[in-house]
Amino acid sequence: MTKSDLRARFSNYWREVDASEVARMSASIQARISRIPVWDEVETALLYLPKTHSAEIDLRAFIEELSKSNVRIVLPVVTEFGRSRIAQARIEARLLESYDELILNRWGIPEPVTGQQIDITRVDVAVVPALGGGRNMYRIGHGYGYYDELLAPARCPKICPIPSGCLVESVPFQDHDVPVDYIVTEVETIGAGDAL
Repeated sequence: MTKSDLRARFSNYWREVDASEVARMSASIQARISRIPVWDEVETALLYLPKTHSAEIDLRAFIEELSKSNVRIVLPVVTEFGRSRIAQARIEARLLESYDELILNRWGIPEPVTGQQIDITRVDVAVVPALGGGRNMYRIGHGYGYYDELLAPARCPKICPIPSGCLVESVPFQDHDVPVDYIVTEVETIGAGDAL
């Protein structure tokens, strides 16, 4: 299957899944993510907040747990909308200082209005969204390449939470695509020896 075929398949899955199933999967995935052996020394973590107008794995409870453990939470902020590839990433990592200071961008994604910009190379772990992914550790997003651009210089472990219904054996990839270290579904964690 091509990336476009997979994107259409995964998008259809997300359109059909109901909110209670997303909540169930999100709880299971958060528990699995918390057991990945990368969190002991984490000071700064890049995560994301779910879109307001469509289904997405919701990590808010996990973000709250990390915050209580004094982990600095960094969220992506879109700085330029569009599909064209440019030399710089079109999203930046910004410190979450308060939920009260979040605004919705044009795609319905909550972003910090204020908050210090954090160099992605200073992030200890990144948890990034996707429509789906493959056991070859590549993810399929919406086709804009934002996260690939942001994560290209990062050397931290990268974790991608997806439903098992959006996991395939292999995702086609190109040179600019950034693989993840772990793919986490509600039923399994793939990566780093798969012993989780």
